[in-house]
Amino acid sequence: MLMAKRPLTVEERRTSKRPTTEDTTDKVALDEIFASWLTEKVYGRRTTQVEECGVQYLVKMRLQPRPTLEGYIAHVEAAHPNAKGMLGTVWNKLKQFFSTEEGLVYEDIESMTDIQAFVTAFQGERFLNNHKPTAPELSADEAWMLPSGACVDDIVSQYVRTLNRESALHSCIIDSPTTILDLFSDPEEKAALAEVLVNREGESTKLISPAEEAYMRLYDKEPTKMKELLSQGWQVGSESQEQVPESFRESIHLALHLIYVVYRSNRFQLPENASESFFVQTLWGFISTLVQCDETLLFRPAEVHSQASSLRKNKGRRMEDASRQAVGRKVDGLILSASTLLELCAFEAARKDAAPQGTKALSDSCKLAKVMKDSFDTICDRANTDIRSHLVVYGVRIAGASITFYSLRKRRGRCYQMVKDGTVSFPAKWDDTNTITILTIVASVMALRRRVSHMAKQVGEWTTLSFELLDTSNSACIPPTLTTPPGSPRRSTLS
Repeated sequence: MLMAKRPLTVEERRTSKRPTTEDTTDKVALDEIFASWLTEKVYGRRTTQVEECGVQYLVKMRLQPRPTLEGYIAHVEAAHPNAKGMLGTVWNKLKQFFSTEEGLVYEDIESMTDIQAFVTAFQGERFLNNHKPTAPELSADEAWMLPSGACVDDIVSQYVRTLNRESALHSCIIDSPTTILDLFSDPEEKAALAEVLVNREGESTKLISPAEEAYMRLYDKEPTKMKELLSQGWQVGSESQEQVPESFRESIHLALHLIYVVYRSNRFQLPENASESFFVQTLWGFISTLVQCDETLLFRPAEVHSQASSLRKNKGRRMEDASRQAVGRKVDGLILSASTLLELCAFEAARKDAAPQGTKALSDSCKLAKVMKDSFDTICDRANTDIRSHLVVYGVRIAGASITFYSLRKRRGRCYQMVKDGTVSFPAKWDDTNTITILTIVASVMALRRRVSHMAKQVGEWTTLSFELLDTSNSACIPPTLTTPPGSPRRSTLS
């Protein structure tokens, strides 16, 4: 009776001699044996050129000098410059193989010179992470150093540890330059910080042209005369129509009409102790109307969860976690890019800043800053290049009849800065002396819409893959398939 052959143990396989290597000492022949064995064991019989190139590097480095991750990357990129997406996969598969029991047997290469030293050196190299660094990871490798040698990141981090309440600085957001300047005593350090945080040269741009300002001043009338102008339609002021875009005139007329209706229904004065919904949905409702008039933007009103905030909260969530996904921070409105659906502006609203609402307004400002930063990082992750120095995310905080505009930009190191661009309030009573205030509010909202619309177009370019169209001169030709099904018509009949 024939007995089944007992499989060799790991030790027996390691100590057994293989005729493929003991019969030759030629280095070229040994390298060919090593490459063939390693390729078949790791990648199988069908391999790509990048996988073969990675194996060739290990074969080349099996003697001194030993293989290194940097040398592997340089070797593969020299032969295949466009193979960056496969570098990590090829390298990590090789490392994982030599970490298994099968890889430690070495089989046909056992008699090679100093193979154990090669494997030990290769196992000591780190794995290659192939993912694109996120915005926080890029910032973590940089430091905001002042000319004196002081590190702003470290000093701000030490200050944050002393705070007993949550603040924007916990997310590396500078919302008060004075607070940061007070942490430094050297005049040169203060001047270097002020150059970045206070001066902000080139960041303030005027978006309303003189012709548009002149057109808006046509509405600088008392409420009774304003009614007559509004009844004429947006074509009022024919002498300036040629210089002012039609869309601008329509938007101004629509916004003033909505505001006029609110004041007229309350005898041209704001009601006392009005609810938050009155201010957000009624008084400031013209904002959503103006935003929706722009084809590049989308407006999501009322209580809405920030998708960017949700992505940040669930970034470290593992597949085996049984808990539900965390929802993002809830805000009172969002402006998104219509083409990419990325968040560009967030809204927070409160009934007023004073009395019991003061604490809520303070927490809303902190939440608004963090939502803006989440939106900033999400857009950077989606971008094809590093856009941190060009991207701007906007925020709006409504407190009763007041509105404050914010913008968030990336500074040096890990720091962001949330800048207050301006605050303006509706008058408690509308008379012939304060119509210009209402016009200023409308102009500020129009400027915000233009800023966000311009940024939406840029974000669309940054996050869209660019490619060259292929030559379509032979587009009428149908390429043959691997196997043609029986009964198929001839290709000539399909053209």
